Amino acid sequence: MTPFSPDFPEPTDAELVAAVRGGEAAAFAWLVRRHLAAIRAFVAMKLPVAHLADEITHESFVFAYQNLAELASAGSFRAWLRAIAWNLVRKELLRFAREQANLSRLEASQLAELAAAQEPSAASDEAIFLGH
Repeated sequence: MTPFSPDFPEPTDAELVAAVRGGEAAAFAWLVRRHLAAIRAFVAMKLPVAHLADEITHESFVFAYQNLAELASAGSFRAWLRAIAWNLVRKELLRFAREQANLSRLEASQLAELAAAQEPSAASDEAIFLGH
C-alpha cells in the first residue's frame, strides 16, 4: 500500500510536491486533479477563448512539473501555479497584440499601394492632352 492509496487521508500539496521531488511522478496527478478546475477557470477568466484556455492550462502544469524544484518548500503550490498561468496568459496577450499591430500595418501598406496604383500618373495625363 502506497501512501497515496485510498486507505490513507488525502495528502497535502506540500506532501505531494515532496513525493514528486522524491521521484514519485504519479503524485503529480493528485496535484493536477486538485488544481485543474481552479487554474482552468482562472485562465478562462483572463483569456476567454476555450482552446487557448485549455492550452495555457496544460502548459502551466507542464511547466510546473518541469520546474518543481523552483517552488519554495514553504510556498503555496496553487499560488505558484497560478503565477505560472498568469505569465503564460500575458505572453499570449502580448503575442496577440503584436499580431494585430502587424496586421494593421500590413493593411495600411496594402491600402496605400492600392491607392497609388489607382492614381493616374502625370505622364498619362500629358498623353491625353496631346492626343495619344
